[in-house]
Amino acid sequence: MITHWIDPVEFASLITRLIIGFLFCIQGYDKIFNVGKVEVNAAILPSFQKIGLPENFTKVFLFLTSWIEFIAGGLLILGIFKYWSIYILGVDLLL
Repeated sequence: MITHWIDPVEFASLITRLIIGFLFCIQGYDKIFNVGKVEVNAAILPSFQKIGLPENFTKVFLFLTSWIEFIAGGLLILGIFKYWSIYILGVDLLL
């Protein structure tokens, strides 16, 4: 009989949480510190204007989603508030 030190389902959940947290954290970090708000806003603004959303909304939206991705991704990596982080990132993806 083989005994596992960790349940395979819990291990798969851990690996998935780490990968998703890493991807969101890196994407948020890139938007905030590397690419910058001006370049991301220039890329996103035309598509939002086609929908009819005002320019100020896109700036606020960009600021919030960048920080949400960075902070919630880091929390997922650390395993702190993981369910809240997943819910917030899910809403972030819908926006």
